[in-house]
Amino acid sequence: EQIAKTLLKQVQTLKINKAPATLSIGMMTTLPTPDMGLEGFLEGCDRTLQQAKSDGGNCVIGSST
Repeated sequence: EQIAKTLLKQVQTLKINKAPATLSIGMMTTLPTPDMGLEGFLEGCDRTLQQAKSDGGNCVIGSST
């Protein structure tokens, strides 16, 4: 999460066509189990990314299972 926040701060210093650059990051941490598939993990990541966008973007949202 700290790396994601550092990346977000660095992107915020950039300008694209004179407008500030923004970044939305959704991430998920979990301990793998034999019944967990990649699809379920990626769905969790997508949920947190959508939450970051819904919260106005330009932020980091994390989830743990």
